[in-house]
Amino acid sequence: MENRSTAAPNAYILNDGWALNDADLDEFAKSDPSKEGREFNKNMAEMLKATKSYIDPSSRVIAPDYMAKKTELNKYITGETTKMVLGQRPIDDWDKMVQEYLSKGGQEVIDEVNKEIQANKLQGEWK
Repeated sequence: MENRSTAAPNAYILNDGWALNDADLDEFAKSDPSKEGREFNKNMAEMLKATKSYIDPSSRVIAPDYMAKKTELNKYITGETTKMVLGQRPIDDWDKMVQEYLSKGGQEVIDEVNKEIQANKLQGEWK
């Protein structure tokens, strides 16, 4: 598993997941060296097996402009959102921040990803 300790908060909520199937969850449940850890992992695995996740169609698209700009755009939006949480930027600036994001290339990225989703006839789904 990749080290996410230096990643932006949105790295923790991507919907591509870390377990491809129930067998992977079962293996994970056995992976802790302690009895308590294995029990916890088993309970988590059972909960995850029973939980449906939404698969966002944009996660199935490789769009060149997005790939080139995503780090910069994610860094910007995460930084500005963090400033709002810390009180360094007023929350009332939310719409302004969105416009700044869009003008920094966000709109082009959104348009490109939507075009790819439509061209490939992709849809979201629950699994």
